[in-house]
Amino acid sequence: WPHVLGLGILGGIGFTMSFFISGQAFPVANDSAAAKIAVFSASMLSALIGVAVLWKAPNQETAIS
Repeated sequence: WPHVLGLGILGGIGFTMSFFISGQAFPVANDSAAAKIAVFSASMLSALIGVAVLWKAPNQETAIS
């Protein structure tokens, strides 16, 4: 289950469509840039937390022992 949790958190990295939607939702350049920074920051946070969870998850050898 810890691996499933880590992979679920890593699912937050996908940001290509978010960039497209933010460009359509915020036609003003400053608003669009702020939205892109927020999406990129959230993706980086998701990557860091997901890697940390997977790093701490027990692997198969330690789970059996």
